Amino acid sequence: FTKKEINFLKNKSNNIRLHLNLTEKTHYSHINFKTFSYQELVLMSLLGYKSEDLVKSIENQIIYFKKIFNLNRIKIDGHQHVHLVPCVNQIIENLKYKHKIYETRYIEEKIFISDLFKISKITSIFKNLLLKFFSLFLKKNIKSSSHFYGIVNTGEQNEKEIFKYLKNYKNKQNIEILFHPGSTNIKERKYFDKKFFNYYNSVNRRKEFKLCKSVNLKTKIDLYV
Repeated sequence: FTKKEINFLKNKSNNIRLHLNLTEKTHYSHINFKTFSYQELVLMSLLGYKSEDLVKSIENQIIYFKKIFNLNRIKIDGHQHVHLVPCVNQIIENLKYKHKIYETRYIEEKIFISDLFKISKITSIFKNLLLKFFSLFLKKNIKSSSHFYGIVNTGEQNEKEIFKYLKNYKNKQNIEILFHPGSTNIKERKYFDKKFFNYYNSVNRRKEFKLCKSVNLKTKIDLYV
């Protein structure tokens, strides 16, 4: 973050949260952390393997995040929902008192029958089911944030899907909707692995950015809830 970005977030958001990154390589050499493949994290969970590199990668991000935002206690979730992989979640649980981690995010998102017939959602549906399976092994001693929606429609969020979900969710006053509005361009390709560059450079990122800024969408949601 630049100082300008940090000050903007401090002044404009009351829900600043560490988005823990363990799977995407970055070029921020001043933060000492190692990345892992999702498969490695799952395998470590299955084998009960304890990695010191993983502990350091998580704790160093926590320390850095608290420092730049001048926070005494923090909320945590994860890039690609890594905070829900059992080996990662256990480390977060172990660090909760030391770093005053008081809130995280769990998965309860419904899958509708209509979603099963859309090829574009197969990967996201599998991810939803995998995360729910992981959740069976989590201690969940850290308070959960608001109900979370957006995994099944990851990368293709749109107004129709949002209201389909809201229609079937009773507690509409306590819901968090997932968007991925951040995008890049060919000039920044060197900063990303190929699969992440293709995702961030997708036209869907710009569509979701416009959707996030839509006054019409906000007005409809306010009326709906």
